[in-house]
Amino acid sequence: NGVGSLRVARRDGTTIAHIAAAAGSLKVLRFIAEHPELGPDFIDTPTDGGDSVAHQAAQRGDVAVLQWLDETLGTDALRARRGERGVSIAQLAAEKKNNLPVLQFLADHPKLGPKFIAEPARNGDTVALQAAQRGDVDMLRWLSDVCGPPLLLAQRDGHVTTALLAAGAGSLATLKYLAAHPDIGPRFFHVATDRGNTPALLAAS
Repeated sequence: NGVGSLRVARRDGTTIAHIAAAAGSLKVLRFIAEHPELGPDFIDTPTDGGDSVAHQAAQRGDVAVLQWLDETLGTDALRARRGERGVSIAQLAAEKKNNLPVLQFLADHPKLGPKFIAEPARNGDTVALQAAQRGDVDMLRWLSDVCGPPLLLAQRDGHVTTALLAAGAGSLATLKYLAAHPDIGPRFFHVATDRGNTPALLAAS
């Protein structure tokens, strides 16, 4: 078997590198990187769906693995987008609570920064929309301070807004934050989706 058994991937292209990143095992990733017949290129190989080791680390909120990937594979490994939607590691980090340290790491990165965090997916999805969907006021406040209020006003396909997603999640705290924001305010709540939904209609349903 030898190294061949280490190269074996699942049907979807998932390798031992992806599994190690999902588990936060920097020790295994270092072993793979230093292996003469595997190395950094093996780690950098995405799954069939475009999932990368960096994507796994970002979802897990693992800044240590992301820093190591940046040093070992280069910053392009952090820029890689997932799948047809073109989801970034910033958006994946924003999907889960307590992942603000990942966004802070990206904001402080000299080759990425707030601009990278604010870049939307192909359907217009943003980190702010992800945060609003979870009712994460702390993340929204941080995004407003670091990336600017326009990020909180950005809409994804179908005119879906942060206010609409917050209402759908039943997050009164998020709605209050958006209403009190000097650059957003209650007027933002009147934006309707292509289907005619508004935050008020969702909150009432």
